[in-house]
Amino acid sequence: MAASSFAHPATLVNPERPMANAWIEALIHAQADKTSKLEVAYKSEPGGMINFERNLQEKGTRLEAFVDVEQSWTTKRETLKVRLGEVERLLVLEWSSCDANKSILQSDLDATQEEMSQIKKIEAKSFQKYEKEIAGLQQLYQEDIVQKNSHEYLDGYTGQDHHDG
Repeated sequence: MAASSFAHPATLVNPERPMANAWIEALIHAQADKTSKLEVAYKSEPGGMINFERNLQEKGTRLEAFVDVEQSWTTKRETLKVRLGEVERLLVLEWSSCDANKSILQSDLDATQEEMSQIKKIEAKSFQKYEKEIAGLQQLYQEDIVQKNSHEYLDGYTGQDHHDG
């Protein structure tokens, strides 16, 4: 019988459990038979083991390829995280820049509106001044017409010319 990695039957046998002892001995013998058959197959049929080893190598190669792909994806993921961080940073800068521009534009708009308000006040004062001047001129014109009419009336009444001139 070939050597086995299992404990010797004498160490597993328990006198209080005869049925278990029989099963243990049967399992030990079956494992020993299996091991010896594998050893014989390995020694007598090298082609079978070569195929087995080739199969293992193929599985190892596929596993290495999988690990390489996984590492590649991990690298790509990390690269994308860095790029995403850069994009987020740029967006924050752009947003801040837009906020600053908006603030500047709002200040310019407020200043322009204040200027327009001042211009409207000046226009209103000027308009009032011109209205007063026009009213004064109209008053003078009316007085002049009244005076002219009264001179003409008097001229017609007295027959004299009272015009200055």
